[in-house]
Amino acid sequence: MTKDVMIRIKGLQYAEGQEADTTDLMLPGQYFERDDLNFVKYDEIMEEDGEKIRNLLKFNDRQFTVVRRGSMESTMTFEKGKNTGVFTGHPLEIWRSEPLPQDC
Repeated sequence: MTKDVMIRIKGLQYAEGQEADTTDLMLPGQYFERDDLNFVKYDEIMEEDGEKIRNLLKFNDRQFTVVRRGSMESTMTFEKGKNTGVFTGHPLEIWRSEPLPQDC
């Protein structure tokens, strides 16, 4: 069963020699479960060029994967108890929210 949800994405990105770049987005998406995994799908419009990026978050209690497709493509996997390159120490949180009103 798929549920309409509001997703809050908060991020902090560091680049050597530069100030930290923060992101805080609220976006509509869909949540569903399959094969003991949780999934969240949502679209993001890039501010720079207006291109749509399709995002998929896939997670359970041991692993979190972010898949981005569109003009920007990437796959990042974070595993509990493992260092993941430059992403070490950046907490990722999923906040489940109430379903969207029907008119959204």
